[in-house]
Amino acid sequence: MNYAVLSEELSTDPLGRNYATMTDEEVAASLAAEDRTRLRPIQSSELLAWAADGNRLARLETAAADAGLGAVQSVAKAAILMIRRDGTTLDLSLNDRANMLAALVAADVLTQADSDSLVAIGTETLSRAEELGLGTVRIGSVHQARI
Repeated sequence: MNYAVLSEELSTDPLGRNYATMTDEEVAASLAAEDRTRLRPIQSSELLAWAADGNRLARLETAAADAGLGAVQSVAKAAILMIRRDGTTLDLSLNDRANMLAALVAADVLTQADSDSLVAIGTETLSRAEELGLGTVRIGSVHQARI
C-alpha cells in the first residue's frame, strides 16, 4: 500500500468526496466503488468490428477516395490504415486521435453516433483506488493513512 498516495488523497480530497466526514470503512468503500471512467486504447480487432457495423468502413473508403476533401481525405486514409492493421490501437485520450475522429464527424464522413459508439468501446469503469494505483484499500489502510 502506498500510504503517501492514500494520505494525499484523503487530505486533499481532489474529487470532493468529503472523506473528512467519513468513517474509515466508508472511505474504503468509497475508494473501492467503481464510479470512475477513463479511456483505454481500442484494439485493432475492436476497431475492425466497429468499422464493419453500420457501413462505416465503406464511408471511410469513399472519403479516402475523394480528393476534394483535402485534409479529411488524409484522415480517412489514416483511419482505414489503423482499422486494417493488425496489432494497432486507437487511443482516443490522445488529442490528435480525438481530433481526427472529430474531423471525420465534422465532414459528415462519420456521424456523432458513430463517434459516440467508438468512445463507448474505449471507455472503462474503475474505482478511485485503481485510478490512483492503490489496489485494494482496506479499513486498516485508511486508518494508517490518517495517522
